[in-house]
Amino acid sequence: MRLSRQLIESELKYINARNGPKWKAVFNESTNESHLESDYKFPTFAKTWLFLNEAAQAAHELKHHPTITTTYNKVNFKITTHDMGNQISNKDLKLVRKIDTKYTTYFDVEQKEKTKTLIDENRQTLSLYFASKIVNELTKKRPDDANK
Repeated sequence: MRLSRQLIESELKYINARNGPKWKAVFNESTNESHLESDYKFPTFAKTWLFLNEAAQAAHELKHHPTITTTYNKVNFKITTHDMGNQISNKDLKLVRKIDTKYTTYFDVEQKEKTKTLIDENRQTLSLYFASKIVNELTKKRPDDANK
């Protein structure tokens, strides 16, 4: 079933709500074709290939195979449903969501750093809280200390 532009744009707005690479819909009026496209960049060649393996697994699970172009640490995806006349289908959106989830879960360094910072700050706050509680307990006057 062919999806409306409004539905596609709505889904992409939801998918693009996080801080990672953005997906866009490309509509070619002259050929009446459309596809979803995004570019990803990684710090190393090794991380690029780790991500490509995750994306390939996601595509395999959905039995849907995107066009993938990669150069060193950059990856470009073009996703369309060929047997629907190169139109964007729900199957394309499912694959985009899976790829995006793989990226945010395993490769979004910025998000991981924010999470790590938050965890570290919470650990510090908890450590200070418990240290304060221990000090208060140790310095609290006990009934038998009053006679000394």
